[in-house]
Amino acid sequence: MMRLKLKDRSGTILLALAAASAGMNMSTVAAQEITIAERTLFLDKHFSVTGKQKLTYLFHQETSDVPAFNDTATVEVHELGPDGTASVTTQFLSDEHAFPIPPLERATGNPVILGFLESDIAKMKRLTGGSTNYFRKHIRMALAAADVRIRQTHIDYNSNTVQAQEITIVPYSGESQNNRLGRYTDKAYVFVTSADIPGVVYCIYTKMSGTPDQTVDSSITIAGGDPKQCK
Repeated sequence: MMRLKLKDRSGTILLALAAASAGMNMSTVAAQEITIAERTLFLDKHFSVTGKQKLTYLFHQETSDVPAFNDTATVEVHELGPDGTASVTTQFLSDEHAFPIPPLERATGNPVILGFLESDIAKMKRLTGGSTNYFRKHIRMALAAADVRIRQTHIDYNSNTVQAQEITIVPYSGESQNNRLGRYTDKAYVFVTSADIPGVVYCIYTKMSGTPDQTVDSSITIAGGDPKQCK
């Protein structure tokens, strides 16, 4: 896969979080090459053409090892900077499911990615006993892999069909802790993004790749999108 040189990773708490989980500082990360997946999710300016508005995302947790529930997340864009960053506030889920994300003055990537991944990592920690840093590290490594799977697709948003891309990783496959992770060894994370929708993120979902029906575990989809396209 083609890899891109990174000039500046500042302004993205997502990648800083990932770097810290792998025991690297930001200067080390900045010196490395990055994949298209990393750039798409963490470095591209997701709000550069969004405008001031509140984006709503619909979250659905399927019944599996945790109770099913539905919830929402919002990302409100307050101001756009001349460099394409934005001032945003985020509410990711509610009550006991909420994951706090502080206001960001110069957001690059969409904070809904952070909220989804961190809430999923917390769930994985409860279910398997693995550490938070373990799951963060393997998600980061999977996105940085040269063979990360990316395919072009089309999605429906507000009754329009637009181009999108789908990024899929299976971060825990081949792990020495297979016995501890059990069926989660084959858990896949799928990110569907499009530059033609506000905030770029169309949906994110996880699925159990080892099951016959590729069961979706949890998902979050922008309001106006089609959840059926996220499975």
